[in-house]
Amino acid sequence: MRIQFRPVRVAMPLLILPLFWLGACGETDPGDQVQPEAQTASNDSEAIDACSLISKAEAEEAVGLTFQDPESTPYNPVSKSSECKFQTTDTSSGIASAGGLQVRAERLSNPAANFAGLRELLGEGEEVSGVGDEAFYVASQLFVLSGTHQVHVTVSLFGNRGDERRDVAVKVAETILPRL
Repeated sequence: MRIQFRPVRVAMPLLILPLFWLGACGETDPGDQVQPEAQTASNDSEAIDACSLISKAEAEEAVGLTFQDPESTPYNPVSKSSECKFQTTDTSSGIASAGGLQVRAERLSNPAANFAGLRELLGEGEEVSGVGDEAFYVASQLFVLSGTHQVHVTVSLFGNRGDERRDVAVKVAETILPRL
């Protein structure tokens, strides 16, 4: 059996395909384009500083631990978010145990759809009523939608204290939400 190699048949689609891609990248409907200001909006009125939403003393009271000074992740104008982390090492029980609190606050361009997408991605979780417009708790994290803001509160406590983590996360969210 003789196999013939036909370079024209092989090469032709490889030459035509890039031209098709270039043609597909041509003009688009102006309504489909995202406005530049929507991509890079970063004026000071939109900036969120998560560490300004809860003080070290409030975090310590809510969690019941003594924290080091918080670590702040500055406002990111692309994700429109910032984070604040409180860390501790509590040795009062004679056993070194780490605990902490992390707060992430962000402004959403499409709050309902973004929050629904997050919920679908993470699974239903436990519905939490009375906090923000919508809230759910899953995997030691509380996710809250309030207006155009989304808040994630993560509580780390030593041992298997799931209900306590949820209650602490709710208390922290209740402190933060009026300040957004």
